[in-house]
Amino acid sequence: MGTDFDFLTSIYDQGDTRRMELAQESSAFPNADENLSEREHHHFGAAIRTLRLSNVPFLIAGGLALYHYTGFWRETKDLDLLILPEDRDLATAAFTAAGFPDFHDEEPYDREWIFRSRQDEVIVDLIWRMANKTDEVYRAWFDRATPGRLAGEEVQVVSAADLCWLKLFVLQEKRCDWPHILNIIRGTRGNLDWSHLLSEAGQHWRLLCAVTDLFDWLCPSERNFIPESSRLRLQQLRAANADMALDGRQDLLDSRPWLAEAGAGFTGSLMEPRRVIRAAQRRRGFRSPAMRGDAESMVACHHGCPSLAV
Repeated sequence: MGTDFDFLTSIYDQGDTRRMELAQESSAFPNADENLSEREHHHFGAAIRTLRLSNVPFLIAGGLALYHYTGFWRETKDLDLLILPEDRDLATAAFTAAGFPDFHDEEPYDREWIFRSRQDEVIVDLIWRMANKTDEVYRAWFDRATPGRLAGEEVQVVSAADLCWLKLFVLQEKRCDWPHILNIIRGTRGNLDWSHLLSEAGQHWRLLCAVTDLFDWLCPSERNFIPESSRLRLQQLRAANADMALDGRQDLLDSRPWLAEAGAGFTGSLMEPRRVIRAAQRRRGFRSPAMRGDAESMVACHHGCPSLAV
């Protein structure tokens, strides 16, 4: 018997085809090679050629894919390469033989989803699964990819929708990729496969609701970047409360302990904690932006917010 989610996602297959992946006018990353150091250019090119000589298909992801869709260059010494799970052993063996040593001995990591190598301070990652094990790279990812060029080599870049999917669960205390998702939407003017993204999100569709609400708050004049068909689908899922009750969802964001136990905080009256906090703030000379009443202070509170793609 199908769930409410199965029913609602099956009735909205029309209207999103016009928003399939943005056809790139150029097959090259915008000035990507010009931004690479000589060492990065060498090692990135060597990694690409190593996989190609081993007949291992791969996709460019990470910061370089983000640059592809947003035009924002982040200083990075990392190259993320997506591969199929069945190519994991072949690819890691080829990397090791080509002089890309396993970084695990220096900095342990979870080998169930990634192989990390470092050479001359340049890190190259082979990734076949999402860090929280929610999904794996599969062959259709390659069908959705867009062409590019990196380190003098022709490459394929993970699709904008799949890049958003990879970043959807990266919502942690010390790292959050949601600004990247907002910039991908804005950088592509919403021209990504929303039907596919919602299908991948599945029972985690509420995360897409939150991204949509955040984008509307941030860019109200660009609501049209998220198609009405996807908005309606999310509204219907929300109205039907069509998500499965699962325990341990906090582990999908971070497997380390981070979520407070319900009721584990201050147990006094509702007003008392507020008075204690405000008294402490007064002792430190703190005044909220609303108390100060100036727009500049409001902006200062959000100094960590990254720039937007245009």
